[in-house]
Amino acid sequence: MEKVLTPYEITSLIHIVISTMAIDACLIADDTIKIFVDLNLVSFDDSSRGYDATALGTAHVNQICELSLPKQVFVNTMGEVIGEFNAQT
Repeated sequence: MEKVLTPYEITSLIHIVISTMAIDACLIADDTIKIFVDLNLVSFDDSSRGYDATALGTAHVNQICELSLPKQVFVNTMGEVIGEFNAQT
């Protein structure tokens, strides 16, 4: 079964990916760091004594960022789309 990241884990991974320096493990919960290491999303950098995103971790964040917002539609009791919600941006 695949691991589904929690909102906390997603924001922590984004923080690691966008950081210009290796992240000290004390800034992120130990169990979260362990999950990231086990999934090969981050790795320990001996030279800076912190955690850096792997190519997989960076790709995962990029994939999340490329998701489009959900589309809201109105359907009748037969399941047919009868209208769309067009939010003004």
